[in-house]
Amino acid sequence: MIKTYQAWIHKIEPKACSLYHFEGFDKSYLLNKGIKVKEQYPENVYFDMHPDRTKDNLLVDSLFNTDNELVISKQMMDFFVDKKIKNLEFLPVKIMDHQAKFIDEEYFILNILDHQDCLDIDASCAEISIVDDTTIEEVEQIILLDDKADHGLDIFRICNFPAATLIGDSLVKEMQNANFTGIDFISLEEFDGM
Repeated sequence: MIKTYQAWIHKIEPKACSLYHFEGFDKSYLLNKGIKVKEQYPENVYFDMHPDRTKDNLLVDSLFNTDNELVISKQMMDFFVDKKIKNLEFLPVKIMDHQAKFIDEEYFILNILDHQDCLDIDASCAEISIVDDTTIEEVEQIILLDDKADHGLDIFRICNFPAATLIGDSLVKEMQNANFTGIDFISLEEFDGM
């Protein structure tokens, strides 16, 4: 049976903090490839809050950042652990506030493993990077090649396009019922982001 998916997007929440620099892990590019990194992931990896948004310090379950990382709360991590989803890795990451102090709340980078090479490049109107012809910079929508996707996965990312995280419809409902903040879902046809 072919599973249907929605795209995970960041929900704009008033006063929610956004993250700026990602520091302490010089192989962070591996996170955009779906490669397991736990064995080489150092301690004291952190993001700092955006310096131009000093009044935005609300902590939500999914924190916006321009590195395309999924920075999630411990509550959201516990949700995924309880679901026993096998293609996920949780990497602790500290958050530095606007006063250059680390907050007490625990956050994690959700590293989704085993990216799927299942995007219909032409139908999605994908724009390929002129610097690296394997990287997809943006799409007009997400059209999947269903025979190339592993429909046993409830959550995955597309090879060479880490901006998009796809969630199976049944898991979307469970996440919505959990009332997580800072996260929303849209249909793949509506996804036109980078």
